[in-house]
Amino acid sequence: MEYLKTSSGHWAEINGQIIPSLTTMIQGGSPKPPWILKWVINHCVSNNLSYEAYVKGEQSEALRVGTKVHDSIEKMFEGEQLEIDNDPEVQKSLTSFLMWYQEHQPKIVAVEEKLYCEDIDKKTGSLVYPFCGTTDIVYEDKEGKLVLADFKTSKQVDETMGIQLSGYKQLWDATHDRKIDKLAIIQLKKNYVGSKPRATTNFHFEYKFDPESVYCVWYLFNLNNRDKNGIVKPTYKPDLKTVFGLEETV
Repeated sequence: MEYLKTSSGHWAEINGQIIPSLTTMIQGGSPKPPWILKWVINHCVSNNLSYEAYVKGEQSEALRVGTKVHDSIEKMFEGEQLEIDNDPEVQKSLTSFLMWYQEHQPKIVAVEEKLYCEDIDKKTGSLVYPFCGTTDIVYEDKEGKLVLADFKTSKQVDETMGIQLSGYKQLWDATHDRKIDKLAIIQLKKNYVGSKPRATTNFHFEYKFDPESVYCVWYLFNLNNRDKNGIVKPTYKPDLKTVFGLEETV
């Protein structure tokens, strides 16, 4: 599975059908938790920012940190030893990851695995699971249970994260013999004071499997994002010119 060249979230083509990723679907089909809306409003007002300025500034920085942390963890799982300096939030997030890792001692089953299911519903002709995604980690815990988890560098965890995990479990269980036993968010804290979090800090938050919430988000996403013909489809990035010269035609 490869994500398409879109400008509106992540989309992929599975068995001839264009479907959104779970993160794209949740962003466009679920209400935002009150703490997110409160934070955005207060932050923009107190700093004299417009929402557009927030998206280009604060939000893009949070995305940069999250992406770098995820990439760094993947490299460590591949056996690399990293040196990161002058990037405090990334350094703190990775310190949180190492504290979680040392406490839980996970036996790694999969890292950054792309999840999708090609099964077609014979009645509708549509995919049984019309969404896709990439799970951060699947591992066996100390009790021998199979855990599907996502790393988050956000300051808070919320129920929409459980919806994402439930969708991932649906896709994993439909395409693997061994089924997922537990779902968890691993919160990699990045704003603590000092060189590392307190020993009592909780990084591990478990969620119940809730397939109904996945369907609800899918329904709302389709309701809010269909065009005048009732079709839900992404916006594609334009094919910009890559070769320039005075003799080149435009």
